[in-house]
Amino acid sequence: MTIWVGFILIAVTVAMLALARPKDGNPAAFLKLWIVGQIYILTALASAVMGITLVIANRPF
Repeated sequence: MTIWVGFILIAVTVAMLALARPKDGNPAAFLKLWIVGQIYILTALASAVMGITLVIANRPF
């Protein structure tokens, strides 16, 4: 069960990165404020680390 949570967290991270990509050189509207961008990046990083940790720790082999 927890391996699937890890895969979901990795998918959430990929979706966050896709959502934050700049379009035509302009950042996303919600990322224009510096602190919001930093919190967004930190959340994406934490989600990726937790997802990878859960997948590695609960691998079936």
